[in-house]
Amino acid sequence: MIIAIDFDGTLHAGKWPAIDAPVTDAIKVMQQLKADGHYLIIWTCREGEPQRQMIDWLVKNNIPFDCINDHQPGTTEFYGYASRKVYAHLYIDDKQIGGLPSWERIYKYVCKVEKAYKETKAKEYDVISLTEYCDFNGINPEELIGRKRNKDLNDKREVYWYLLNNAGMSYSEIGRMFNRTHATVLSGIKRIKQLIEIGDIIILKLSELQ
Repeated sequence: MIIAIDFDGTLHAGKWPAIDAPVTDAIKVMQQLKADGHYLIIWTCREGEPQRQMIDWLVKNNIPFDCINDHQPGTTEFYGYASRKVYAHLYIDDKQIGGLPSWERIYKYVCKVEKAYKETKAKEYDVISLTEYCDFNGINPEELIGRKRNKDLNDKREVYWYLLNNAGMSYSEIGRMFNRTHATVLSGIKRIKQLIEIGDIIILKLSELQ
């Protein structure tokens, strides 16, 4: 998923313009979110020198991020305009109603929302659900969504992309669902189609799931 994360008071405990120590578990959870394949946007009011200081701090503390105050590639093309508010599936901010939960609770909530999001997208296109597909293949959804690339797992991941695309989901939508680029999804589906054409028995069996 796409996740937008505030900086001041969310990733560090200081008060703007100072930058203090990281909030408890923020580094660990941000690293795990990135390892899980999420697209991380730093969503901040900082510009100019304060933003440069922020970037230095993020790098120094090994906190991963994909961009700052900008949309994930493909989002603007999909919606037809670039709004000032970046598009994200979730926003993490200490100014939210109720304040900032612990980063441990944040991670658990992200996992819960991500699973529901992917199940909903599959139902919209009348495709076997992510959970059912993973159960059939003896893997868990986190593996299918994640970045591990051993051949067996990658085949199963790309076949699911093929099923979603066959049901009418666009490459861009699949990319947003799996936190991959349009080009990556297109290449994966093309490869599965080629394997189907040459009669790969395992791929054929998986591609017939509905």
